[in-house]
Amino acid sequence: MRSMKKLKIQSLIVSLLALISGCAVVSENECRSGNWYERGVLDGTRGDRQDTLYKIAQECQKYGERVDSESWQRGYNRGLESFCTPENGFQLGRTGNIYKGACTGPTASLFVEQYELGRAIYDTEMAHSSLKRRFEKVSEKLQNMRRELRSGNLDKKQKRTLRNRRQKFMRELYEINLKIAKLGFEPLYIDDYR
Repeated sequence: MRSMKKLKIQSLIVSLLALISGCAVVSENECRSGNWYERGVLDGTRGDRQDTLYKIAQECQKYGERVDSESWQRGYNRGLESFCTPENGFQLGRTGNIYKGACTGPTASLFVEQYELGRAIYDTEMAHSSLKRRFEKVSEKLQNMRRELRSGNLDKKQKRTLRNRRQKFMRELYEINLKIAKLGFEPLYIDDYR
């Protein structure tokens, strides 16, 4: 129970950090504050690459400030300790986030292995969702065709054209179901739309 709660908290932290990681490298206030250890922890915890320090230093130089790279590095290493866990790797991949290659040393291979496993699950679920959406769109088109065919407002040529289109869409539904089954999911119900 406790490890599940810890995993949920780590997952929330990773998601929040991934969300803010797209922001500017560093602000003028951050450069002037000198909280380099804390900034290193933040960058490490986000899984940013070590070359982040170079980008920060370049930005701070514009404001006439110097980065305490030793403090940043100590913080960064501390942040990486919490980031580079197999559980976090899995969660990062499972949520579809990008791994930037920050982990090194003995934990890196376990992290990457779990990241790839989580990412494979994420990719499979995204593919399944996409196939389901397409299935629903095609099913809706087939329902509309059935209504049109039953309306009695079509001549023979229009009926033949509509039936041919219906066959094409029915084939597509079967193909979608084959793809869904290959992903390991239960195929969806197909009406005959007659």
